[in-house]
Amino acid sequence: MKKTEVTNFTYVGVDVSKTKLDVYRANTKKSETIANEEADIEQFCKTFKRLKSPVMEVVEPTGVYETLLIR
Repeated sequence: MKKTEVTNFTYVGVDVSKTKLDVYRANTKKSETIANEEADIEQFCKTFKRLKSPVMEVVEPTGVYETLLIR
């Protein structure tokens, strides 16, 4: 298997709770809070499709509250 080395990831950290997701984007050094609801998460994920680098998302699992985001 051929290995591909990628060093230009876009890193995103997500702190999960029942009603919201606290997001930090390392490339822009900005934080935001989005509702932990399907429509809001879908819109959030669409923002990554415009990026030219792969995204590395670090998610803090909290019971089952991260399920929508992971899906």
